[in-house]
Amino acid sequence: MLIGMTGIEILLGIGVLALIGLGIWYGWKKEQERRRLFQEWADANNWSYAHGRNKEIYGRFGFLDRTNQGHSRYAIHVLEGEWQGREAVAFTFHYAVTHHDGKRTRTSHHYFGVTLMRLEKSFPELKVSPESFFHKIGHALGMQDIDFESIDFSKSYEVKCSEKKFAYDFFHTRMMEDFLAHKGTAMELEGEWIALFDKGKLEPHELEPCLDRLIRIREQMPRYLFKN
Repeated sequence: MLIGMTGIEILLGIGVLALIGLGIWYGWKKEQERRRLFQEWADANNWSYAHGRNKEIYGRFGFLDRTNQGHSRYAIHVLEGEWQGREAVAFTFHYAVTHHDGKRTRTSHHYFGVTLMRLEKSFPELKVSPESFFHKIGHALGMQDIDFESIDFSKSYEVKCSEKKFAYDFFHTRMMEDFLAHKGTAMELEGEWIALFDKGKLEPHELEPCLDRLIRIREQMPRYLFKN
């Protein structure tokens, strides 16, 4: 009986190792395919592309709050070029968080996609993120964000801005409707750069929709914001 159990344990161990190996192989294959598709897209659109770790990106875009998390910050799959006449950058951002519980030290790794477009004028900092359970707790404790006439929009998004008037100018009715049609979008605008954030690594099929979305957001910004 003991021998039989030992044999079963060995088989289970082999099975677990095989599954781990299969997972590693699948991840490697997916990464190779991601690189190939990004390179093909970059070549077709006259963009530059580099798949390796890039720590300079944090220096360029460290003003974005979402890039100021954890440690070991760097970008991968960095693409740069022009989209409909506007300077644009896209990449996957990585950061790590280390937890100490007194007995063990554990590090978790996090990735999110970033797509940025340069505007022709500098603007105040504006942050928009999907309303979460933790945001609601913060509001209950008095940490208020900016509310709008649209109850649905105010319930769906947390908006913070260094100049409240600019936030109201930016989020007119049509802009709020656009964001409600794309729930889950997180955006930051600061200086001349506007950025969209996506969960997980940026995938090749997501790149053009994100760039087009940035163009649409720019087109919906009131013209008077660019006159002064």
